[in-house]
Amino acid sequence: NMAFYSGASAMVIDRLRGIDPANPLIELDPARDDVIITAYSLDVDAFGVPTVISYPTGGPFHQYNNRSSTFTDTKILDILTTGGDPLVDSGILLVEVWWGYDEVLDLPWLDPFLPEPVMLHAYSIMPLIAAEPVSP
Repeated sequence: NMAFYSGASAMVIDRLRGIDPANPLIELDPARDDVIITAYSLDVDAFGVPTVISYPTGGPFHQYNNRSSTFTDTKILDILTTGGDPLVDSGILLVEVWWGYDEVLDLPWLDPFLPEPVMLHAYSIMPLIAAEPVSP
């Protein structure tokens, strides 16, 4: 249900703004920033071979469609693997935030080293029971 992804993204944006709408903590710019929401399911077959399935099936949900996820199925499989054994029948939610930080002082000698804005990327991974594979 796409309402889940858009609702999760709206909650992230709301939390970034903070409690005072007149003085937001972080305001995302729809022209450059992004919130990316992806759910992953790890299914392990009878032979112990893990398969990573991502949702939504057409690719990650993008709030503004400005950035790409830095996560691949292989990277997710590495995260869900503990001591070489996959976490059987796992489901996780990945939330990524891309935010362009504008330099406050705008020091010109930093321009060759830091692009304007500086793009910051933060993410959080949490369990999601709804993404766990259904046992036959």
